[in-house]
Amino acid sequence: MPKPPEPSFPTGDDLWPIAAEEIAQAIRHRSELADWAAYDSPIKDDLIRSLCETFGVNHARPVSSGSLAVELALRSSGVGPGDGVVVAAFDYPGNFRAVELLGARPVLADIDPDRASMSATSLDEIAGSDVAKSVKAVVVSHLFGQPADIARISQRCHEHGWTLIEDACQVSGMRIGGQPAGCFGDVATLSFGGSKPLTSGGGGAVLTDDDAIAARLRSLADRPSDAFGISTFQAAVLLPQLKKLADATIAREARVAELLQSLSSRLDRWQRVAAPAESSNDDVGCHYKIAWLVADESTRDHVIRLGQSNGVPLGQAFRSMHRSSPRRCDRPVPLNHSRQFGDRCVLLDHRAIASADFNADRLADRIAEIAEEAEQR
Repeated sequence: MPKPPEPSFPTGDDLWPIAAEEIAQAIRHRSELADWAAYDSPIKDDLIRSLCETFGVNHARPVSSGSLAVELALRSSGVGPGDGVVVAAFDYPGNFRAVELLGARPVLADIDPDRASMSATSLDEIAGSDVAKSVKAVVVSHLFGQPADIARISQRCHEHGWTLIEDACQVSGMRIGGQPAGCFGDVATLSFGGSKPLTSGGGGAVLTDDDAIAARLRSLADRPSDAFGISTFQAAVLLPQLKKLADATIAREARVAELLQSLSSRLDRWQRVAAPAESSNDDVGCHYKIAWLVADESTRDHVIRLGQSNGVPLGQAFRSMHRSSPRRCDRPVPLNHSRQFGDRCVLLDHRAIASADFNADRLADRIAEIAEEAEQR
């Protein structure tokens, strides 16, 4: 089978990684200082202060991955064996597995099809079900550039005494009502891995304003050295990105809006998911992935194959956990939207719109051609 061509949308000169030249300078500077091999460095303290300032929290703990951040958020919230933790059936599967790892039990909620994240209505239904008495925490992710209904979900958690864990791993830079995503939960998580908008190639962070959660987190991580820390080089490359995060996020969202506008009359059979918010001081989206629903699972798979062969970074979304065995989880509510998204969702990676030579009409033409060919198969 021939190897597909490399994606023809470069990744690095403009919006991703943010501040590429400053990153190179930061690495050279750390190397010249020769403190990169130390357990502790002032640059790590600088990173913690910058994270707290950027995300509006009192405590920030850099850790080695976003997945670990979710696990530590659960542990520091007191989640343990036998506790119920509400997670969306359609979400990053590592959240489900982190709950299982602690001996706790996932409780599956459905998603809001307009947001692709946990439905506040579904959470209301869980609150009225028999499993509600076992629930200790709720993990809510912001996905595909659109915020979860965090105000309603937060209110419901407060009413029931549930700890709200806000998964902001995909959306560093998003603002909701003027506040940064990551400041709404009792504890929140970030990811700096892979191709995330804010990246050091790996790593993540746990954020909180709760002194008790922060203290439990310290007791988990300090042994006495930092058991889950990031490197000095990672801290160094994150700092210049944080300084430019707000402007870069607004610029990315403008490009997403331009692309979607160019596609608006060309993708009649694709349902757009999580349209970009109006970029203002109050609401700014953050599209790490751009999502559509296509006709069915077969069409989705064909679209992805065509994208790979044509150099367009189209991929599959998460698989839905709605089929998980009742031995592993509770399913107290219908999960129809989660099933639909698991079967039909197609994602465009944000790197397609992040390069210096981005052209919305050219990219839209290629996506529309792929859609047409997939429908004619």
